[in-house]
Amino acid sequence: MKDKYTILLVDDEEYILRVLQRVLGEEKRFEMITATSGQEALEKIRHQAIDLVISDQRMPGMTGIELLTQIKQMYPDSVRIILSGFTDIDALIGAINEGEVCRFLSKPWDNEELKKIIYTTLEQREEMGIVKDVIAKMRQVINKVKNINFESYQEGNNICMRVDAEGSVISGDVLSHILSFFLKTVFEKLYDKEVDLELQLMGGIVAKQKGKVVLTIDVGKGVNLIIEMPELTAK
Repeated sequence: MKDKYTILLVDDEEYILRVLQRVLGEEKRFEMITATSGQEALEKIRHQAIDLVISDQRMPGMTGIELLTQIKQMYPDSVRIILSGFTDIDALIGAINEGEVCRFLSKPWDNEELKKIIYTTLEQREEMGIVKDVIAKMRQVINKVKNINFESYQEGNNICMRVDAEGSVISGDVLSHILSFFLKTVFEKLYDKEVDLELQLMGGIVAKQKGKVVLTIDVGKGVNLIIEMPELTAK
């Protein structure tokens, strides 16, 4: 993990901000920015990258979900948490499903639980970063294979990779090449002594779904890599 993380705290009650600063200030790895409104928060981070934001939901002028939606556009890899005593559950569920909000915590909160959740979500973000880096390297290889299309996207803690053949099937040789490259790249990162990496292959499941082969790989920290490919040929 990084030595320092920048955390944005947003709440229209200054007392709440002081409590959060005191609790999180016990962690030497946290640098904090505070704001009492969504607009003030956006102004403060316009030229200041953040790792994580904790925002109240009900604030004058801009709700927490509206703020986190804009922050996602500015810093898509940031961890975004809503902390509120009152909230619209339907809106919150929708925001989580759309990826604007990563977690929801209710007031009053447990200090140790809050810190645990912060560290867990930051670790998951870094794990996803490692997987995305591996996929970027794989893209360079797959793009050289004729008649193969490649795309990747994120759904919650799942990093999804879809490989499509122009035909209805994909050869075992191509599948073997893709997976071998993935494993080789992962293990190169595992043994990179220059970087503190904690990516691990914890296990995997292979399933066949409607003519597709779906490989789900548990890479640790609650993060999965899901590789979806067309059905294999009988070769």
